[in-house]
Amino acid sequence: LYADTYEDGRYVYKGGNPNNYITFNGEAAGWRIISVEKDGTIKIMKTSSIGNQPFDTAGKRTTGFCSKSQEGNIWHGCNAWAKTPTFSNNGYSGNVETDSSLKTYLNETYYNKISTNKTAIQNHKFYYGAVVWENSDLSTQILNEKEYSSSSYIGLIQASDYIKANSNTNLCGTFKLTDTNISSCTSTQWMNHKIIYWTLSPIYITGYNDRPNTFAGVIAIYSAGSFDNIGVWAADSSEVVPVVYLKPDILLSGTGQQSDPYTITNYVD
Repeated sequence: LYADTYEDGRYVYKGGNPNNYITFNGEAAGWRIISVEKDGTIKIMKTSSIGNQPFDTAGKRTTGFCSKSQEGNIWHGCNAWAKTPTFSNNGYSGNVETDSSLKTYLNETYYNKISTNKTAIQNHKFYYGAVVWENSDLSTQILNEKEYSSSSYIGLIQASDYIKANSNTNLCGTFKLTDTNISSCTSTQWMNHKIIYWTLSPIYITGYNDRPNTFAGVIAIYSAGSFDNIGVWAADSSEVVPVVYLKPDILLSGTGQQSDPYTITNYVD
């Protein structure tokens, strides 16, 4: 567990296999701790996918900012995670009237399936500002992510969460993950689940603001461990790994090892 060098008062788990396993929702060692936040909440993510889902259903959101995702008569979907009065990305701004279909699914259908420890979940801000593709300035990227936020019970990782989980900060500490260094970076990175899974970070690609796909692209974690730009409508391409925040007053037993995961001893429902 390391102090976050970019955000004061925050601590993150780094490395290939840190002792950050936690039992949640009756799933023994089925989740892992991402960070301990400045407000005392604990951010955790599931260790496996709950299945393939589109980030946003094509044609569900077609007005305001989301109207830019149309190409001819084809709607691609929209890469804004949540309802936003004015959302800006790739040189265009507009209203986003409703949440993405994935945010709605996670906070309604999936949330209703959680039983054990459900009351331990903290309604919390999830940040979804766009980040620049293959950029080496992580400080600026984090500020970009924090441009927009929406509170909910369940979300996804931000793209910067993945970068911060790597203990090799010299080689793997920015968004410029390339084919030449990605094989080395995976050994010091516990978040590589060897599947393609969504983040909630929309992509900003400089110079491509006239292409509908740039308004419908989201950064995903590729199976090899690098970043990929995936179209939000691609249900068969990306999987869903949920993230929740736990309340700051939870009590834990255990050591965090996979064989002895942290266990919530209050909020047992």
